[in-house]
Amino acid sequence: MDIAKSQDFQCDQPILGRKGMIFFLVLMDMFIPFSTDMYLPALPAMSDHFNAPAFILNLTLSLFFLFYAIGILLWGPLSDRYGRKRVLLSGVMLYVVGSLICCVTGSVAVMIAARIVQGLGTGAIASVAMAIVKDSYSGERRERVLALVQAVSGLAPMIAPISGAAVLHAFGWRANFIVLALVGCICLILTFLYKETLPPEERNAGGIFASFHHLFMVCKNKSLLLPLLIFSFMMLPFMGYISISSYIYEDFFGLTATLYSIFFACNALISLLGPIFYIRVFLQRSKRRFAFITLTMGLLSGIAVLFFGRIAPLVFFLCYMFFSFAVTANRPFASNLLLDQQSGDTGSVSALINFVYAIFGFIGMMFASSGTVEHLVTRTGASVAIVTALQLIFWIILLRSKLPCRGIK
Repeated sequence: MDIAKSQDFQCDQPILGRKGMIFFLVLMDMFIPFSTDMYLPALPAMSDHFNAPAFILNLTLSLFFLFYAIGILLWGPLSDRYGRKRVLLSGVMLYVVGSLICCVTGSVAVMIAARIVQGLGTGAIASVAMAIVKDSYSGERRERVLALVQAVSGLAPMIAPISGAAVLHAFGWRANFIVLALVGCICLILTFLYKETLPPEERNAGGIFASFHHLFMVCKNKSLLLPLLIFSFMMLPFMGYISISSYIYEDFFGLTATLYSIFFACNALISLLGPIFYIRVFLQRSKRRFAFITLTMGLLSGIAVLFFGRIAPLVFFLCYMFFSFAVTANRPFASNLLLDQQSGDTGSVSALINFVYAIFGFIGMMFASSGTVEHLVTRTGASVAIVTALQLIFWIILLRSKLPCRGIK
């Protein structure tokens, strides 16, 4: 079904229109992969430029993700009180400012601080984007939109490292942040054209502290919290891999930045197929079985990386790609399932979901980058296998428990 043409679109957008709204949602969903993946090929070069060790440069990635998580938690409840548009404008402006500082700084400390500013801005974009989807769609339509947006935005991890490597080769690493600033400016223009989807009569009353009280109440919803923890746990090895992928391919296997970006893009292509597979094959079938299949696929992928991943870069890629597929295939299903567990307080729900995902991603990045180069592949395989095994156990516990969970019980 063509979502953009569907009469089930529930929110009037006189300027953006239906197709423009889909493009807007896709662009917002691309901010994280653009912000993290585009300059990955440049990390070794940036390390040389700043004369700083790799773990210091990795702070530009891990702290970005940490403050992205903090930003989500701050901005989400505020969007329930003050509307999506105000929060989104503030976040995008922060992102553009942070990107421009990254372009001109000569200090690694300032670079890290600017990335923190970018992260705070991205937190607003991410929390509001998911809230807008729930404002505008419901039921199966929302599930289709989530899958469509996440599938198309899956192009970003393919485009970002290849374009980042090309920009690095032609203009140097600073140009990557100029591109990010331009992406932010495009989003800023679309934000001005976007019509608010949360009318004043549906907003939470009270001031800032009242907004965070709603977030606290959402956190007490066990039907939301338990499945959220189960699915977000997968971000530990997934984001850990992203943070060290350039060191795996360039330092461990000895490939060039261009070859690394090709491998990374191919993995992103596999990831893009996950939401498409879900929407085509499992949208109207047993979600319980779907989650079990994908988690088992991730477990087998981790075991394969652990035992065979060190042989060659192609072998590592072939072993790991099944985990990437499993992560992204689960994403639209998990997002829709989690949104269904709470009525109202959409911004707070979106904030909590994205915050927990981001925190697990940050922990995964810190853990992955703490080891030596010769053990990166082994640690990656072990983390995937352990995490997916634990997810399977807790998924079975959830299904057998008496805890209500709309959509699977």
